Amino acid sequence: MILLFTVLLAGCSDDAQVEDPAASGAYPEQETESYHTRQTRAGIAVWELWGDRAESYPGEDIMLLHGVRMHFYEEGARSAVLTAREAEVDQATEFTTAKGDVVVVNADGDRLESEVLHWDPAKREINTEEFVRFTRGDQVFTGYGMTTDPDLTNGQIHRQFEGDLPANQESEQGEGR
Repeated sequence: MILLFTVLLAGCSDDAQVEDPAASGAYPEQETESYHTRQTRAGIAVWELWGDRAESYPGEDIMLLHGVRMHFYEEGARSAVLTAREAEVDQATEFTTAKGDVVVVNADGDRLESEVLHWDPAKREINTEEFVRFTRGDQVFTGYGMTTDPDLTNGQIHRQFEGDLPANQESEQGEGR
C-alpha cells in the first residue's frame, strides 16, 4: 500500500460540533454496560463499535460511550482499530466523535494519534481539525487537521505539516510541503 499525504494550504472545512448532553447536568435515561453495534453491507462487516458503558439522555440523539474500541473492515477483513477514552455517537446518522487519547492503528502497524477524531460513515472518512501525529515505520508526520480513509492509506494533513516525505512523494507534492 502506498500512503499518499497531501498538504492542503487553504479551504479547510469546519468539523461538526457535537454538544455533550451530560454537560447540561442531565441524568442518563438509559445506561448500558458492554455496548456493541455493527454495520454490515450484504452481510459483510463494514465497522463495529464497542463501549465499556453507553449513556443515552432524554430528548437527545447523541449517545455517550466510555472506553471505546472501533474496528474498520475492508472487504470483510479488519483493516484498522480505533481506541479512545470516550465517544459521542449520533444515533440517527452514526456519525461518531472519538475523544481523549484517540489512536487508530491499521493492519500494517501505521498509527494515527489525536485528541479528537470524527468518523463519518456516510463518507467512510475520518477527519479532525485538531493536532495529529501519524507514524509509519520510522517516519513521523505531524500537523493540524486531517482527512483520511479508515485504513490510513490516503490521508491529507491540512496545515502546519511537518515531516520528511520520501523522495518520490516530494517530487509529486512539489517539495512535500
